Amino acid sequence: MAQHDYVIANQSGSAFRADLNNALSATVTGNSGSSAPSTTYAYMIWNDTTSNQRKIRNSANNAWIVLSTLSGGNVFDDDVTFNGASYNLVWDKSDNALEFADNAKCTFGNGDLEIYHDGTNNLILGSPTVLIKNKANSESYIRCNENAEVSLFHDGSKKFETWTSGARLPADNSVLAIGAGDDLRFWHNATNSIIRNDTGNLYLRNAGDYYLQVNGGSNENAIVAGTNGAVKLYYDNSKKFSTYSAGVLLGDIDSSSTTGSGIVGNSSQFVHKHPGTGDHDFNEFFRGTDGSQARVGYIRTNGSSTTYSTSSDYRLKENEVVISDGITRLKTLKPYRFNFKVDPDTTVDGFFAHEVTPAVPEAITGEKDGTEMQGIDQSKLVPLLTAALQEAITKIETLETKVAALEAK
Repeated sequence: MAQHDYVIANQSGSAFRADLNNALSATVTGNSGSSAPSTTYAYMIWNDTTSNQRKIRNSANNAWIVLSTLSGGNVFDDDVTFNGASYNLVWDKSDNALEFADNAKCTFGNGDLEIYHDGTNNLILGSPTVLIKNKANSESYIRCNENAEVSLFHDGSKKFETWTSGARLPADNSVLAIGAGDDLRFWHNATNSIIRNDTGNLYLRNAGDYYLQVNGGSNENAIVAGTNGAVKLYYDNSKKFSTYSAGVLLGDIDSSSTTGSGIVGNSSQFVHKHPGTGDHDFNEFFRGTDGSQARVGYIRTNGSSTTYSTSSDYRLKENEVVISDGITRLKTLKPYRFNFKVDPDTTVDGFFAHEVTPAVPEAITGEKDGTEMQGIDQSKLVPLLTAALQEAITKIETLETKVAALEAK
């Protein structure tokens, strides 16, 4: 092994021959030595015995390029440092990695490729999984598994995933999922909240068994729109609302029902229906807050007649006194015969509301000449009429007693 600067100086015969033999030896051995030749040329070869590498000078004659190991192996069989004007690249044999400046490197191990930046994984090509990680938070990353399924994680929680049946966003208990057959589903707490399935049906569903279903189905709790345009609302398998050719039905009765009740509305009226013959309350009226509601009236039928009832229990009343001026107040009422302007051909008996107000104010609604037309509940005149009639009967009975006494004389 030898090195030479390839300059043959003028000298004596034996010295010249020795110098020439050294140059030839260096040429034959490829300039083998522990340090680089002092004089270099572009494209010259140097066998670096220190690093056990064969090197060639670059075209600019300002750096060495590693070709192989001196034992004939690949250049990556041993540690190698590549130095340049703007980079620093090291092949670390022990780590099986290419390492760049600032802790950036690529590692190859067990068939996997990992790319690091600032010492933290940013990309891992594994077998069979691929990970792309956030360098600041290892729990935030993208993963692709062997089935080509992709998952996006943030702070360790799966926020998005694709799988063999579609995609979900996010992928925890609250989910927007696009499944096979173009299903679009919203999930909350692992329970269907909104579903649109691949047959075109639409479901709106809470955590229980109550849902809106459009376009078919036989579930017990649903709003179903039939093929004829009818819509039906079911609760616990009882029909509570439906539209059909005759109008609208509220309840669970139709023309063939023997149980249940409902309200049928068409273009001109609402009809209350109940197939039984016993007492049945068609309408009930309540007042008060949710925690203390009280029934204040109802409409009841008994199979042959209808009762319109308002609250009248003595336990609801106080400060009662007997009406003692019934005739006096009754005499202030002015009954008339008249017709309403919109119906000039019909004559009826009645009162002017404002004239009744002084005698029975609770029978009147609204104010005279106010923005709201006044109304009257003539049934509220009955107590006054009863009191006046009782006073008149008392007077009649007194007169009859006196007449009988006179006739007996």
